[in-house]
Amino acid sequence: MNSATRAVLLALALGGMPASAQTPDPAGEQPGQPRSILPPQIAVPEPAENGASNAPVDRMPGSETETAPTPDPSAPEPMTLENPMGRFNSAGSAVVVGDLGTVEGPIAGTLDAMDGLGEDAWARSDRATIIGMLQGVPPATPSGGASLLLRKVLLTTAALPPGRSDRSFNALRLSKLLDGGFANDAADLAARIQAPSNPEILQLQADAFIRAGRDFDSCGDLTARRLQSAERFWIQLRAFCYAVNRDFAALELTRAVISDQGLSDPSFSVLLDGLASGQAMAPEMIALPDALHILMLTRLNLPMNAEIAMSLGLADSLMAAASTQTTPGLRIAAAEKALRAGVLPTDLFAQILDLITFAPGDLAGASALARAEPLMPALARLRAAMRIATNSEARAELIHTALEIAQTAGLLRQVATLFVQDAAVIVPLPAWANWSDLFMRSLLLAGRPDAAARWFNILNMNPAAVADVTNQLQLILALAAPMQADSLTTLALLRGLALSANPPPPAPPEPPPPAAVDPLAPDQIMPPPEPPPPVPPPPPPSPALVSRATLVLGLYDALTRPLPMEAQNAVQPLVAKQSPGRRPPQILMQRIDRASLSGAKGEVALGVVAALGIQGAGDLAPDVVVRLVRALQTAGVRDGAHEVALEAFLLRPVTSIASAGQASPASPASGGG
Repeated sequence: MNSATRAVLLALALGGMPASAQTPDPAGEQPGQPRSILPPQIAVPEPAENGASNAPVDRMPGSETETAPTPDPSAPEPMTLENPMGRFNSAGSAVVVGDLGTVEGPIAGTLDAMDGLGEDAWARSDRATIIGMLQGVPPATPSGGASLLLRKVLLTTAALPPGRSDRSFNALRLSKLLDGGFANDAADLAARIQAPSNPEILQLQADAFIRAGRDFDSCGDLTARRLQSAERFWIQLRAFCYAVNRDFAALELTRAVISDQGLSDPSFSVLLDGLASGQAMAPEMIALPDALHILMLTRLNLPMNAEIAMSLGLADSLMAAASTQTTPGLRIAAAEKALRAGVLPTDLFAQILDLITFAPGDLAGASALARAEPLMPALARLRAAMRIATNSEARAELIHTALEIAQTAGLLRQVATLFVQDAAVIVPLPAWANWSDLFMRSLLLAGRPDAAARWFNILNMNPAAVADVTNQLQLILALAAPMQADSLTTLALLRGLALSANPPPPAPPEPPPPAAVDPLAPDQIMPPPEPPPPVPPPPPPSPALVSRATLVLGLYDALTRPLPMEAQNAVQPLVAKQSPGRRPPQILMQRIDRASLSGAKGEVALGVVAALGIQGAGDLAPDVVVRLVRALQTAGVRDGAHEVALEAFLLRPVTSIASAGQASPASPASGGG
């Protein structure tokens, strides 16, 4: 028998094996015990007590006046199949097919209506439009607001957008999650998608399970394609599953298929030998590393190479950063890549910085040295210096330097979260008032408004503090943490800001006095007195003041926070003006406005993600930020609206906006407020 014939017979023999033959033993089942060969148990659900319909919930949305078909009394009950991979309900297994034939599978998601965008998130949007928008947004961003909204877009359980499609929506969701390094979210979503006829989805499901390190799912029913496909990836996955399940006879048969089909990969073979024998050996070179190579390197505690750490996706960089066997230099580089993308976990961030060590003598003057260093060594030096700092002022200075470096790098939220535990226990002294702005904003970003309030208090009690800076921080604190601020003072500051940025029109001139008659000569009219000199008009508000007022008053209004009458009247004139700052394309802003008015939550969230980009809300024009927050609020995505508004406030340094000779812009007008 020639080798080609033998390979075909082996492939047929292996392909006929059920997927459950490679499924790892479920929890609680002892290895080596007899495996049940009975078919999956079939359970018929009890009828609902209230007589609710068992119609599938994954039907594409139709007209509200559409009449549901009358159920056939003789039709069998929908069945629920139970197996080690979970439950499969035949009533929920209808697939969604686009007009161009893209098989999507049933409705799938991991976020319900409370945490996601609701079941009708895409009902009022066109599929081609949504897919085009989703393809264009970044898969990961340091922006907290954009990350929150993108996660809702990708994970909400909702019927797919209606219309034509030339790309699978579910495949695109999985792809975005993997590209963004969210392997666990991708695996959770992949486990809920049923699309056995879509090769693209099947490949992405397998990639998600592998990158998340889930052997049970990687070798389960959803990857059964590995048992029939002759493609290199699927045959290699088949071999991997036989190796982790210790099925050596089937593993050797699969090895023969790989060899006879000319699919041998020396690096894969070396790693597979290590899995099977328990004796790890690193391959000399991995020419084209993929998810399986990286997973086997992780399982065998072998180091990653530079290509995996830096040249592949974020998920691979995260695995390289977490690999304790990889060289420190590659781990640090991979971690910085993930950090700048906004996906580096805080605990891993701390571990990576601790890889950079310093002698005690190297930590003298750490703040000055760190300002001239690259990002990761600078933060590592400051973190190391924190361990030997002996007083609160030295520790506060080190943290403030780290926050300054982070703000310059556009990573204030990430670094604030790293240092929050040390920063939150510092009790500031009045002499440290100049540090209040950055500490306050950072602590609010990291979720510690109580600690932020302490920094505001020392500034508020400092008579030398610039009044309008103090007032701006008061308004930021009141928006981010209303319980930490005085509401009456906040209303007075809002009124003063509105009157300064949008002053009322000048009063009309006084009418001339009536002509006077000389009492000694009644027939003579005295000349009128000289009119008083005209009151000079007040100087126009500075552009910085108008910009700040647009942001503050517009966001208070968009989030429906209390505003005095003067502020309510000022909002629309201010927001109607174009403020300086980054502006998304006008066509995108118009699309967001239309979608919000129609209640298209998914399209609004996706549009706002596109508008924020990787920079976030910190550099957007204030009137643009207000429009985005209004759109989210109108569409009902209130947590997203709040997050974007806070980000717009907290990522902008507070500086004096009062021009020379001008009253403090946010000070209450005379007469109280």
